Amino acid sequence: MPQSKDKNGDFHDIAFPVNSDLRKELNNAVLAEYDEPTRGADGKNIGRSVAAPVNMEPGDRLSVKVYPINKPQGNTVAFANVGIETLVAISGIRVVSGKNGLFVNMPQNKDKNDEYRDIAFPINSELRKEVNKEVLGAYKELQAKKDLPADGF
Repeated sequence: MPQSKDKNGDFHDIAFPVNSDLRKELNNAVLAEYDEPTRGADGKNIGRSVAAPVNMEPGDRLSVKVYPINKPQGNTVAFANVGIETLVAISGIRVVSGKNGLFVNMPQNKDKNDEYRDIAFPINSELRKEVNKEVLGAYKELQAKKDLPADGF
């Protein structure tokens, strides 16, 4: 499962199945794809891009937990974890203050070309909109209850 390293050098899962049956199913699917890679014109393994079936409709239940940063020193004003039904949990989502307001940034890693790539993300635009709405809504509720900065600065 995707992991990130914290400042102490410890690794933590970013996205993970919430039960052992789903973990086994994911492992089997990944290993099946690994056994049959796609090759490019030059014969090199370029992987496969296969959309997995997702048994979710927009409006399905999400669980959101937001962890605000009381004194942000940059654009990130909070972190969030999102559970999608009983299927998967994504941690390390950031609430970011930009010039056009708050937005949600999915967990990312730098690749070998120093470009950032999302490593966990909603599979379709409807779910992405729902995650954004719920995470920003939860942050704004905390803003109203606590003395959190409106724009992160």
